[in-house]
Amino acid sequence: MDKCADNIIFIDHGKILLEEDKDALLDSWRLVKGDRASLTPEKETFLRCLRITDFGFTAVTDQPEKARQLFPEALFDRACVDDIMIALCEGRPDSFENQCVLSQEITERGL
Repeated sequence: MDKCADNIIFIDHGKILLEEDKDALLDSWRLVKGDRASLTPEKETFLRCLRITDFGFTAVTDQPEKARQLFPEALFDRACVDDIMIALCEGRPDSFENQCVLSQEITERGL
């Protein structure tokens, strides 16, 4: 989708969750990777699809500037449309069985 769409309209169970220019959407979201020791409950509120492992954390955020202030040592990459769509559904009881798996992890596993 990142390569073929100009505008993104994301509909989940009949509700429009997002309608935005693709480039503006991609510019406003970031994939964040950092040290889990830097996480606090307050900081976690700025992250979506938070996955914590023994090696650190991975998440996405729609507040990249605030996240850069809170996690200055973290790595920030551009999120893809799939990551953003999953993040928008996170917490919705009727979506994806209320589980969040980043598309990058799916790709890495070869699924």
